[in-house]
Amino acid sequence: AEAYTKGWGVTPNFEKANEYFERTLANVEEGDYRVHTAVALAYKRGLGVKKNMQLAVRWLERSVKGGEVKAKYELARIVLWGTIPNYTSKDGVRMMEESIRGDSSGPYLRLGMLYASGLVVANDYQRAMSYFKQAVELKNTDAMRQIALLYLSGFGVTANEGKAIEWFSMAAEAGN
Repeated sequence: AEAYTKGWGVTPNFEKANEYFERTLANVEEGDYRVHTAVALAYKRGLGVKKNMQLAVRWLERSVKGGEVKAKYELARIVLWGTIPNYTSKDGVRMMEESIRGDSSGPYLRLGMLYASGLVVANDYQRAMSYFKQAVELKNTDAMRQIALLYLSGFGVTANEGKAIEWFSMAAEAGN
């Protein structure tokens, strides 16, 4: 389905992509939560199917009930950056915190940004720094840049242009 959506080796054809996607849906096992998450992301991004956030949320909720951590992270992102009925921003923060797992820097980065911005939760720059540092341990270059910005602005830390430059340099050397 994705090949026909993006034209990978074939002429792009949305109808054909949708046909393949529908066949895939017919074969999804009830307990196969990783596949449920993949279906949700297809709806979220419009891969092989028309974008549909309501269906994305429905498939993610199934996966979350089955214990799929990546689904909880993706659902938290949708809740935090949009308006989803039956969910509050507190639900989004809780789900994001629950989606932390050892191999993914995404939840750490996003939680750091939430606590640094103060838009959804109260400003807590020390907590933001802690989350950013955990993301850095997982080689997240965006977190390196966020730490540099905290040192540059002096939010939550003593302003230190030298440390800011060090962190910006680390991020740049790592490809950011």
